[in-house]
Amino acid sequence: MVSETNKRVSESVIVDVLQKHIVESGIPNVWREFQVAERSADLAWVNGCTGELCAAEAKVADVTRAFRQAERYLLFADRVYVALLRNSTNGVARQLSQASGIGLILVSVVASDVAGARVEIVVEACASVRKLAALSRMAHVQWCSEYA
Repeated sequence: MVSETNKRVSESVIVDVLQKHIVESGIPNVWREFQVAERSADLAWVNGCTGELCAAEAKVADVTRAFRQAERYLLFADRVYVALLRNSTNGVARQLSQASGIGLILVSVVASDVAGARVEIVVEACASVRKLAALSRMAHVQWCSEYA
């Protein structure tokens, strides 16, 4: 169920909030619509401490679709997250997260107030065991060509 407040929040606002949070945590380079082999994550970044490529899918309401899309990113990213609005469907999201190893990020935002938004990593992402070496190399080469 999507509340009246959440109806006014678009997916791009969730992406904006998450990107701002990642940059503020010390990771300056965050790529929007990061595409690898016909798969496009809403956000991607490299963890400066571990060198791991991380990807995130953001959705306003369709929890199962978010996890289906995010599962594809497990083929190239080291860690994958789903970012959702904090609401009544978060119990289902937590179950899907724990079952899949995909991390869960909940965003609290009213309308498009990016500055006043809150981000909470509720379930940490597990290292991908489904990652394909060739796709992972392709993703890292793409990342390095953009930010090296």
